[in-house]
Amino acid sequence: MRQLGAKRVLFATDMTMEGGVGKILAAELTHEQREDIFWRNTAAILERRSA
Repeated sequence: MRQLGAKRVLFATDMTMEGGVGKILAAELTHEQREDIFWRNTAAILERRSA
């Protein structure tokens, strides 16, 4: 995260959903960074594709 930044990370997991989400929630991130990872970054990609 320190090298890439939250704006360049998408959430995905091959673990249980609880385990994957738990890792993001346990990380030292702001609420805004978590929102970016969980859904905003994906939404931005989809918006660019439909434009």
